[in-house]
Amino acid sequence: MSKTWFSNTELFVEHIRDEFPEVVLLGDPDDERLRQRTRQITGTEFHSGAANEHAELLLDFIRRYRGAFGVGTGVAANQLRSMPLIRMAAVAFGSTVTIVANGELTKPIGQGSYHESCMSAPRVACDVIEPYGITLDHKGVKGESYTRDLMASDARRAIHEMRHLNGNMCTDPGRARSTIPIEGGIQQIINNLPPAEQLDSPQ
Repeated sequence: MSKTWFSNTELFVEHIRDEFPEVVLLGDPDDERLRQRTRQITGTEFHSGAANEHAELLLDFIRRYRGAFGVGTGVAANQLRSMPLIRMAAVAFGSTVTIVANGELTKPIGQGSYHESCMSAPRVACDVIEPYGITLDHKGVKGESYTRDLMASDARRAIHEMRHLNGNMCTDPGRARSTIPIEGGIQQIINNLPPAEQLDSPQ
């Protein structure tokens, strides 16, 4: 790609602000939104179709963001100014982007080491330790129930978005083992995405 922002983080941030003003970035005047715990979606919202309308906003955003930048594995409702503060995220499992509503994580398995970047914190990447496997219970856009047993990168993506919905980020003190400045834009993000590394399970 010949776009100058592809390898320059500050130009990348400017491009996000220009093309996707709905994205809340860490350091924005309203970034307290990223620290707000989202609320459960009600049965009425599922049955009325309101939840489906919100899901379409998330899916449309991911399509446009990927089309513009070639990256993006998920987004949580509180990352977008255009969304209500509801417990909903779009998460990529493999090649499929799935709507996760009222998601809850259970049954952690072992530990994994992950290199994470975040749409709302494009200037830094983090090394974190999270469960290598996890069970995700969630609703679909009509309130139907799903249970997914996730491992490795799929588990990381689910954990990342569920933490967003709880008002937490991978950059939080005590969560990141280390942080790495991103100065080389998307090129650096793509070049620094090693696969999840399974660590010894805790005794």
